[in-house]
Amino acid sequence: MALNLLRHLPGLSPEHTFFVFTDTEDNLGFLKGLSNVRVVTIPLSWRYEILIWEQIKLPLILRRYEIDLLHGTKNSIPLLGRCKKICTIHDLAYYLFPETFTLAQRIHLKISARIACLCTDKIIAVSKNTKKDIVRLLNAAESKVKVVYNGVDVKFFDKPEELVLKKVRAKFDLPEKFILFVGTIQPRKNIETLIKAFLEFKKKDETDYHLVLAGRKGWLYDKIVKQIEQSLHRDYIHFLGMVADEELLCLYHSASVCVYPSSYDGFGLVPLEAMAAGAPTITSNVSSLPEVVGDAAMKVSPDDWTSLAKAIESIVSDRKIRSKLKEMSVERAKEFSWKRAAEETLMLYEEVLRV
Repeated sequence: MALNLLRHLPGLSPEHTFFVFTDTEDNLGFLKGLSNVRVVTIPLSWRYEILIWEQIKLPLILRRYEIDLLHGTKNSIPLLGRCKKICTIHDLAYYLFPETFTLAQRIHLKISARIACLCTDKIIAVSKNTKKDIVRLLNAAESKVKVVYNGVDVKFFDKPEELVLKKVRAKFDLPEKFILFVGTIQPRKNIETLIKAFLEFKKKDETDYHLVLAGRKGWLYDKIVKQIEQSLHRDYIHFLGMVADEELLCLYHSASVCVYPSSYDGFGLVPLEAMAAGAPTITSNVSSLPEVVGDAAMKVSPDDWTSLAKAIESIVSDRKIRSKLKEMSVERAKEFSWKRAAEETLMLYEEVLRV
């Protein structure tokens, strides 16, 4: 999110100077040469120092550079510091699905969320559903929370050359027809439900459709891997692990269907990326997902594997449904741009600074 906002904010407001406080300058090369951007690196001594970085080191840096407004773009903000403050809270999964986080993660995230509600001038929620959760679970005033939707990177709209697509399929030994899941391999994403749905689909459709899972291993992934290994159709299920951005782009554009049956998402970027690539998409009918995909994707209950299997079958067997979803998906995805997100974020900056 932060990187995408930074691609637009300096150009939208050349009269302001933007300081980027970070523990690493990786991926920030595009900011070089911009006269109104300064990158300040505050290294982490060890991986578990994040609370010290946020709550002690960062406030000292804010005072040194006389910062007027701080935007914490990832769920946290320092309690100390005299400047104006805005914090983006992406989701509250650690409240709603605590079993999918480690104890250390839950403690850190809950402390950060409470501090954000206590000491910020405004909170940004990435969807109306997330705003509702913030108001309900953190007792934040509704007037304090502003919804600013995330965008989708424009690169997902452009189809790679056929030779590039073939190289990626060859690298992962993928067939021409496959059902794609993208996301962290963890229980909250309902991959076990997806596997059951895929096996039910294979009973009725003996064609060579495969299931492809792309994403890093998350908390409690072992049970999911075991389910794959014990499946009668395990040769049709591919676990790719983390993939590079260029490879992900090719997967979206090559997939017959993209399925994302998550129980909870603060925004739902994966189905939006798939839709931008024109992939017929199935997602859940809960949390922020219906809000994001609108009528441009099929929606089913995240725990209903029989309905999910039927949805997959309807897309792969009906050309008219596929064509309609492809067309609607791309148009829906165009409604979510990072330029628009940056414009709305800048308006909020200026509103807070005026007070």
